[in-house]
Amino acid sequence: MSAGRRALLRFGLLVLFALALQGIPFLYMMMEGDAGVVLYLLHLYAVMPMSAAGLAFWAGLGGVHPMAAFFPVGGALLLLPAYESMGVGLICLLISLIGAVAGQEWSKRKGKKHGKG
Repeated sequence: MSAGRRALLRFGLLVLFALALQGIPFLYMMMEGDAGVVLYLLHLYAVMPMSAAGLAFWAGLGGVHPMAAFFPVGGALLLLPAYESMGVGLICLLISLIGAVAGQEWSKRKGKKHGKG
């Protein structure tokens, strides 16, 4: 598989995973009591930032440009109505950008032979 196709495939999967993450809170809304609220907040403040970092890093490893990889998780958080938290969405955008650049840099360094110039 060529590098361009691999990057396109990873970008498509990144977008699908970002949208799937937005559907999870609707499951919490069906729960009764405080458990749904706790899971909702845990998902918003822990799972979303970790997913933003991990998915963007994975996309960066596959050759997706950081300017394309940073937007799906945080952007979906900002644009879709599952959450009403702009602050976490903006933080996820920043985390995704850092993760995508780190993945791209890791891929570059992994491809170089160290010590041979």
